[in-house]
Amino acid sequence: MKAYNYRAMDNSGNEEHGFLPAESEAEAMAKLKERGFFVTDMALFAPELTPEWSAISLTSPSSIPSGRLLSKGLPCTHEHRRMSVEGSLNVLGIDGDLHLVFDRMDRLETEVELPIQKIIQVQRQGFFRKRLVITTSSEEEHVFRGAVSEIQRLCEWGIFATQKTASGGQ
Repeated sequence: MKAYNYRAMDNSGNEEHGFLPAESEAEAMAKLKERGFFVTDMALFAPELTPEWSAISLTSPSSIPSGRLLSKGLPCTHEHRRMSVEGSLNVLGIDGDLHLVFDRMDRLETEVELPIQKIIQVQRQGFFRKRLVITTSSEEEHVFRGAVSEIQRLCEWGIFATQKTASGGQ
């Protein structure tokens, strides 16, 4: 499952931006040109992270594979109750939904399991924006440090994939 983040101009000079599922940048550009857009910027939104992840079709998704690790663990720390815990953050398919799962390094146990559909905000905060705060619909905050840009991209990709699956690819 690949998607490209794009910015483009239409024939009236209005700027459009969004995400487009495509197997390659050339395919994404061709799709936008067919729609009459002039592409000004395009970047890979999320690479294929595991074979299971890349098998999910964004154009006609039916479900997320359950019990499958869909990303390689990003090393980071999770701040909880004024303590920092080292581990890795993964995306896991659970019961047809995507979940962010933070596993502790020292004890090989899951510290946080967060359904992506409950995420309402992903925001960089702090001096030099070196921490990522994920807020859920129940107003819980989860703070991560480490590979902040990769974690943010992983969250945004999970939200995008969840929305595409829920809407049947529309």
